[in-house]
Amino acid sequence: MDVEAICALYTEDAILEDPAGSPQIRGKSNIRAFYTQYLTGRPGIRISADPIIIDGFSATPMHVDVEYNGKALMVELISVMAFDGDNRIRAMSAYFNQEALDD
Repeated sequence: MDVEAICALYTEDAILEDPAGSPQIRGKSNIRAFYTQYLTGRPGIRISADPIIIDGFSATPMHVDVEYNGKALMVELISVMAFDGDNRIRAMSAYFNQEALDD
């Protein structure tokens, strides 16, 4: 996945919570560092999503196929986003069961 292409979707002052409730990652440079760390060594990551977009907000049920701690996983999550007037992401929170990753 192209980290720069992903980061281009965010505003400069965007906020990311992944998973939701974790410490917020603020600003595009910190979001870039998050995605660089998360995507490095995971060339097989595959995302299936079907977004629902209404008035500058989206809720997207997703399935993410990824290798995590040496095992193949399919993670189900919901991504909630808020967009600015240029349709760039102002805020994103990913809701999923963190404990499922450690089973």
